[in-house]
Amino acid sequence: LLSDDAAVEQVAAEVLEGARPGATLVEMSTISVAASARVAEDAAAHDVAYLRAPFSGNPGAVRAGNAAIFVSGPPDPAERCTPLLESIAPTVRYVGDDERARVLKLVLQILIGGTAELLAEAVVLGESAGLDRGTLLDVVGASVVGSPFVAYKSDALRNDDYAATFTTAMMRKDVDLVLELA
Repeated sequence: LLSDDAAVEQVAAEVLEGARPGATLVEMSTISVAASARVAEDAAAHDVAYLRAPFSGNPGAVRAGNAAIFVSGPPDPAERCTPLLESIAPTVRYVGDDERARVLKLVLQILIGGTAELLAEAVVLGESAGLDRGTLLDVVGASVVGSPFVAYKSDALRNDDYAATFTTAMMRKDVDLVLELA
């Protein structure tokens, strides 16, 4: 997984130069829709199918078996590559053609960032008003806003585990990508 547009475009160009016609390029980074579209044009020029397959899951999600890959691009290569992708993540979902997987990943990233921020704000507010953190997290987790992500973050908050599972720089990059898309 490469971390930004420039790295992906450079590596993809090098891979495509040596690719055989009819091959499939599977790219799994979180990059901009525009950069992905440029890679798609280059792949088409080399008669190579291009699958956008961004990976979703931090190390904790991977260990828990909750990682996912969203795939868009031509359906036949996507179907052929699904067993390979399932060996990487238990959830592989084909979401359509072109840049749909990129858009879906960016939608999830903004929800993850926003949810993490709101959960932190809620914990601070509740604790400052005298609520027990564990009780607060139990209630939030069992409420309509509970989710696997909230449960994962709640476990860390219960244990005062503030180890980074995703860098601020990477989240900022993703937020910038969301703003560019919007």
